[in-house]
Amino acid sequence: IKDIINEFKNKIEEKNLKVILLIDDEHKIFASKNLLKIAIKELLENAIKFNRIGGEIVISSRSINDSIEITIKDTGVGISEEIIKNIFEPFFQFSGSLHYKPKGLGIGLAIVKRILDIHDSKLHIKSEKNKGTECSFCIKKPK
Repeated sequence: IKDIINEFKNKIEEKNLKVILLIDDEHKIFASKNLLKIAIKELLENAIKFNRIGGEIVISSRSINDSIEITIKDTGVGISEEIIKNIFEPFFQFSGSLHYKPKGLGIGLAIVKRILDIHDSKLHIKSEKNKGTECSFCIKKPK
């Protein structure tokens, strides 16, 4: 996760974002490192893209029974319930506001969903308009 944050260092600095990392310890998980990295990168990129200047991103992990929960929470524009229903559709683009035109193809969250499906997990999204969005998912620990 620290390496992924470092990849976005310039974008984080451009928006003057504060990134808080709350990781218990190094966790062992049963997952494809490369696929999981793609999923976390997509979620972090959205947390940066839709955050306000001077906002905050909190990335945390915690152990829950036989899984590790990873959460990325931002203080951005938030997503309404109607929009959340559509964000996993390929090519769906969410602007966040009338003043922002999204860059990209609108496939990021569809990719995240597919990666988490492969890992028998699901992305949970909690969001409040103009307050921010929290995305979390669980990955199994090895037996």
